[in-house]
Amino acid sequence: MPLTDAELENRRKYIGGSDARTVLEGDVAAWKALRLEKITGERPPIPERLQFAMDIGTAIEPLTLREFNKKVPLLADPPRHMVWKDDPILAFSPDGLTEEHREVVQAKFHSGDQDIGELAQHYKAQLTHEMICSKTNRIWLAVTFGHYCKFQHMEIKRDGQLTDQYLMKAMEFKHYWQTGQLPPTMVDEVVDLTVERKRDHVWPVGDNEVAPLCTQIMDNFAASVEFEDGLAKMKKIIKRKEYADCGSLTWRNIEDYGVTFKLDARNAVRFTLAFPKRIPMKDRAKLAKSY
Repeated sequence: MPLTDAELENRRKYIGGSDARTVLEGDVAAWKALRLEKITGERPPIPERLQFAMDIGTAIEPLTLREFNKKVPLLADPPRHMVWKDDPILAFSPDGLTEEHREVVQAKFHSGDQDIGELAQHYKAQLTHEMICSKTNRIWLAVTFGHYCKFQHMEIKRDGQLTDQYLMKAMEFKHYWQTGQLPPTMVDEVVDLTVERKRDHVWPVGDNEVAPLCTQIMDNFAASVEFEDGLAKMKKIIKRKEYADCGSLTWRNIEDYGVTFKLDARNAVRFTLAFPKRIPMKDRAKLAKSY
């Protein structure tokens, strides 16, 4: 949602979390635009699609924090604003704080195809900024993935090299903000955030629970590829104009087994297996499955 006039005015007083990526990775043009915003309050226009995505993220944030709270308890009434004690030029508004250690939680909504590790790299400047301001060595990234309707969270520890680089850039931007003189280090390469991964797990060959399932997957993989290919081609046929008025379409073989296709309310193709009438209805219900 668009920032209020009070929030816009407040943003002009400090470098915030949403400014961090521009400070760390921005080029000359990006720095000039950010400085102009800080001095005059003039913000560059936000594309309508991007604004909509930002609004969705704001609306979903309480749900993201609710899911995170199930994993790590959150502080009921977190502070609305946190300022770096060493220099109040750095500040931010936390999405949430953990109850036990008062560690910052950064809540995000993602509808693209990046995983949570890639998102940690994308938001490394903001995560580093918030660890600096809160004087903590760990932060939590909590993400709701729109495409998959799933929630994930990741613990991220402070990276010393990235912290030093960010602080240097932040102080350079502060000087540029005050004097209008660009630093000579604008082209420096930005280091990556060190994100710890859990080790891979390898099951032993004779695992009685896993081995039969893995064998089943390997033995049927080729058939599954053919199945998906056939279904994709069939969906194109079912959506042709000549079938537009059909409630359902069924194909049967000489033994009276077959497949029934129909469009659901969202115009997506679903199918069920069709069985001979000689099979009792109660048995058909057990065997049939809709896809």
